[in-house]
Parts: sequence; C-alpha cells; structure tokens
Amino acid sequence: MTNIALSEIMCCAESTISGYRTGRRVPDIFVICHLSTIFGVTPNYFLGFTDEICPTHN
Repeated sequence: MTNIALSEIMCCAESTISGYRTGRRVPDIFVICHLSTIFGVTPNYFLGFTDEICPTHN
C-alpha cells in the first residue's frame, strides 16, 4: 500500500505515514490499533511482541 493510500484511509498527512515507515515518528496506541484493523493483524504484531501475523477476528 502506498503512503498516499494509507494516509487517505488514516485521515492524516502522507508525511506522517512516511515518518512512521522510516522511524522518524512513533505512532501512538490509537494509531497502532487503527493500523492493526486496516491490515488485519494484532496490535502485538506492530509492537514487536510476536512475529506471527494473526487475524484480529476468528
């Protein structure tokens, strides 16, 4: 997914998404939860607590 597409879904600036991807910015817990919903993974995946990509719903 492009930065532009994700920024439109997240309702934020493209530079914000770029900052998350490059490590210049750190997303807060609300952003992490939103991203986990968009990508169908658990917040733990984004936080590095697991390497498994698990669906958030069974």
